[in-house]
Amino acid sequence: MDLHTDHDQLHVLSVLVVDDQSTDASHVGDALTAAGYIVHLAANVTDALAMHADTHPDLVVSDVSMPDYDGPTLLQWLRTGGCTATFIAMTSDPTPEVRQRCRDAGATVCLPKPVNVNVLVSTAEQLLTHGPLRDRDEDPLDVELLDGLRATYLQLLPARAVAVTASELTQVAKAAHTLAGASAQFGYPGLASLCRTLERSAKAGERMPELVEAVVAAAAHIQTTSR
Repeated sequence: MDLHTDHDQLHVLSVLVVDDQSTDASHVGDALTAAGYIVHLAANVTDALAMHADTHPDLVVSDVSMPDYDGPTLLQWLRTGGCTATFIAMTSDPTPEVRQRCRDAGATVCLPKPVNVNVLVSTAEQLLTHGPLRDRDEDPLDVELLDGLRATYLQLLPARAVAVTASELTQVAKAAHTLAGASAQFGYPGLASLCRTLERSAKAGERMPELVEAVVAAAAHIQTTSR
């Protein structure tokens, strides 16, 4: 599956990964490179600011705790400077306070370390996609029908996203399964992949709040970019 929609074909998406831990940075960078992104690595905030000025990335993935300045400070500085990139934070201390601070700084999602690269790539794919991915060989009549069904999907999406936040894991698994199928059918593979991962974890009895957060953020992004 090509990660980029038609309007991105002339622009290969780039990612700036900021982490003072070289092993963690390589782990994330290698996964994003394999997914088709151009990846730039920075070991601290100072280097990241300079690299951002040269590369203008579409996505910034930053650790929270670093020796010179922290991740939220970097994100705030970038946003104040006019950066329009999508922000994803990573932290080894995913407390509610840290996650809220990351969101306040502009991060869409805060993922715990060590980062699950499958979740990261699926999240990045959906957050960097504007509109559904379409099959170029679709019959025009099928397109008209799908657009009508897709409109209904978008109307129901907020409620479907809320459903995955249920306290009962059986309800989470059911809601994630439903949303995965619809998202895949209507051209949102990133969200579909996140939902399938969430369904598997819920069925295994595992609570993954960061994955729920990623699903909700991806759904909100689809709503925003579909208006």
